[in-house]
Amino acid sequence: MKQKKIKVQYKSRATARGYTSMPMIQMTGNWLESLGFSIGDTVMMEYDESGIRIRPLSLEEQAEAKKAELELSIRRKQKELKSMQKRSGAERRKNVMVAESASRYSDTVPV
Repeated sequence: MKQKKIKVQYKSRATARGYTSMPMIQMTGNWLESLGFSIGDTVMMEYDESGIRIRPLSLEEQAEAKKAELELSIRRKQKELKSMQKRSGAERRKNVMVAESASRYSDTVPV
């Protein structure tokens, strides 16, 4: 097994009480691609007390991730459609009331 030394860096993050630093590991290099990690891929990171293991997703895991992403997109689009239909219905009712002529009712009102 090959080895590579990587320095643990820090990343600052804003909190309610100011800024806090947290550890960060950044990996770059063509060696990642030769191991199956391509730009834009999602990876699986498994960890416990003894260490971290990072691996590319299997084809099954990739399919499940894509399915979950598409299902989420469908739910968002359905919610957006419902909202648009609700607004459209309200606009139609408003337009109907605006489009009626006031003279239409003046004949029926006693003077």
